[in-house]
Amino acid sequence: MNDLIAKFLESLRGTSAGTKLVAVLSAGALFVIIGLSAVVSNKPSFHPAFYGLDDHDVATVSAALAEGKIPFEVSGAGTAFTVSVDEDDRRAAYATVYGAGALDKPLRGILSEGGIASVFNSAEERRQGVRKREWDETELILEELDFVIAARVRTSEGRTSPIERSPRSQSAAVTLRTRGRLTHAQGETVALIVSKGLGIERSNLVISDQEGRVLFDGDETDDGMMNADDAREFEAAYDERLAAKANDVLEKVLGKDKARVVVTTDWTYEQSTIRTESATGTGGVLLEETTNATERPRQQVGGVAGVGSNVALSDSSSGGAPSLSGASTASETSSETMRKYAPTLTREERVSVVPRVKRMSVALFVDESVPAEKVAELEKSVQAAVGFDLVRGDVFQRTALAFQVPETPETPEEELSGSAAPSPMMEMLLRRGVEIATALIFVVLLLKSLKGAKGTAPSPAAAASTGGDSDELDAELLARASVEELLRSDPDKVGEILSEWARGDELVGSGS
Repeated sequence: MNDLIAKFLESLRGTSAGTKLVAVLSAGALFVIIGLSAVVSNKPSFHPAFYGLDDHDVATVSAALAEGKIPFEVSGAGTAFTVSVDEDDRRAAYATVYGAGALDKPLRGILSEGGIASVFNSAEERRQGVRKREWDETELILEELDFVIAARVRTSEGRTSPIERSPRSQSAAVTLRTRGRLTHAQGETVALIVSKGLGIERSNLVISDQEGRVLFDGDETDDGMMNADDAREFEAAYDERLAAKANDVLEKVLGKDKARVVVTTDWTYEQSTIRTESATGTGGVLLEETTNATERPRQQVGGVAGVGSNVALSDSSSGGAPSLSGASTASETSSETMRKYAPTLTREERVSVVPRVKRMSVALFVDESVPAEKVAELEKSVQAAVGFDLVRGDVFQRTALAFQVPETPETPEEELSGSAAPSPMMEMLLRRGVEIATALIFVVLLLKSLKGAKGTAPSPAAAASTGGDSDELDAELLARASVEELLRSDPDKVGEILSEWARGDELVGSGS
């Protein structure tokens, strides 16, 4: 390597000033290209590796990566952080973070370890341990929801006392750390999970978020009535749905940022009650009772057979002895009672709230570049799309103005990923550029040295007089001729040799 540099410098001394200037500029350009290549290739390209970290987790992950000397970036704020690492360091980052236990969580729920000391716990302490595992299991279920970062659940045990007339039922309090503000429907979902999971009545449940907003109050009952929060969410969702439908059509017809529709509706909520009755059988309340009595004559046979029954009666006209009779007349009475009962009725009453659009206001904003003849047709189309009703008293307003197209902000992916990684094409051009520049410098210097050698070559007589010096000169000319031949036959090989020399690597070969 040193001999090659020495020969190169020796050949450079015999060249002209212009050749030396070209060589210096070429060498400077070569070093600039090499430096840029090193900077671009060594610059990390960050990509997200750990998502949804809280303030504690991001601190432990950052400490583990810093201890492992792995470059990283932290983005995000509030309740969700993201840690990004270079794509080449992703596996090492995972091994470092998880190997250090930075994201290890304590065992919770039924997997928690009570230890041998739990054998000596009292009955109350064992019940408390059971409740604690139930809380942990409920918290794990809630944390599976996308809008919940962390959850805390606590319950109060219902107690019965002989002094109290009625036992106290079990109640629960839930605190959530959420991503943004939850809707009323999401609060209902959390209340349903906790109520069914812990067996607690909804009336004994309270849910709040990290900012102290009550998401669910135990006094809320499902009586078919729509509360204020439900009404506001319903109205906002309806307006957004209509406006999004109209804006989507306008964007497809006119293009982006050419027209915009805003819909606002006023609602009235009509309450209707449905009452139904159904008979399920007889029995219950006595309505009427009727008793009917009937008397019927009954003939009775009396006495023992005697003279009167065996002797024929004489003429009835003949008086004297009274006539004997063997039978007498009696009566028989019977009664019948009839009772009528009212049928057992099942009464059902349903109260429902039917929302109706009282009035709709539609605003159409059109860019000035849209032709006037198209605007009139757009008005009719927008009115039909959103359900505009002039009889109902709806209001429609159109405004033509110049839209200001905002500049496209940097996407979150670009912010998280940092500087974009160099493309493979750019890397190949830089690598080939170094080789080509090195080859050009070598060719220029070689040609200049050959021209100088021809101009100063000694005559045959002088060569003969010099004796031993001619052998050394012939060897040098032979080496130059060999290099020139190699340059003509295999220039890529020459470029590789010079590239290795430029990078400072030692040449290992048969000729070294």
